[in-house]
Amino acid sequence: MWAGIRDRNAPRGAAGVPDEATAIAEVRALLTEVLPAEERQHDPTVIRPIWTPLTRERARVVLTYTLTYDLAYVVPVGDEAGAVALAVEFLDCFAPDARFLTVGHHSEIGRLEAWTPVTVHTFDTGVAAIDAERVGVVWKFGED
Repeated sequence: MWAGIRDRNAPRGAAGVPDEATAIAEVRALLTEVLPAEERQHDPTVIRPIWTPLTRERARVVLTYTLTYDLAYVVPVGDEAGAVALAVEFLDCFAPDARFLTVGHHSEIGRLEAWTPVTVHTFDTGVAAIDAERVGVVWKFGED
């Protein structure tokens, strides 16, 4: 799993949450910084999954499930209460109007059902967040 939060390099005078295209570009840049070179897709400049917007609550559900279960075999690998706490701690780093994104499709309970990998791994997913001041990701991978 990888995680990172950094201040945005927003243009001087920029205010508010960026539009979706800017948010995706900044998330791609952060993923390129956070993911080790050998873990990225073969061309690190081309991280082109289909990004799906999430509400804050939906981001919490996706992160909680992702941190609690193995992505390939859907067996518990962590404590759900601990996963909730980590998810909330990450999400609370961002303003109420933050934008949240993930790749792929997650079930109602947060299980990864369809995706375009960001990494060289068979399975990967996570949540990206961006507000007026910072951008962050929590990303997990799995193999079968």
